[in-house]
Amino acid sequence: MDLQKLMIIKKSMRELPLKLVLKSMFLSLITWSLWGYTCYVVASYSTKIFVNPVYEQYFFSDIMIFMFAVSVALVVIAIIWSFIAKPSKRLILSH
Repeated sequence: MDLQKLMIIKKSMRELPLKLVLKSMFLSLITWSLWGYTCYVVASYSTKIFVNPVYEQYFFSDIMIFMFAVSVALVVIAIIWSFIAKPSKRLILSH
């Protein structure tokens, strides 16, 4: 096994530039704020979201099942594509 693949690079916060640390903190703050707002909206409108149709005749649970099925289908397609797209061992690429 290749030794370089086993190496883990550890950097402390002191070694990173201040700009990169601030950018990371800012992006984390925005991400967690959006998650919090999403939870607030779902909690506030939970009766309307779960009881009434969200889109035409589709309820929230139907949309979530559809999204999960599409996600699983995309993962399966990516796995199948990775087997199809493997280069042949006979193929020699010249540089």
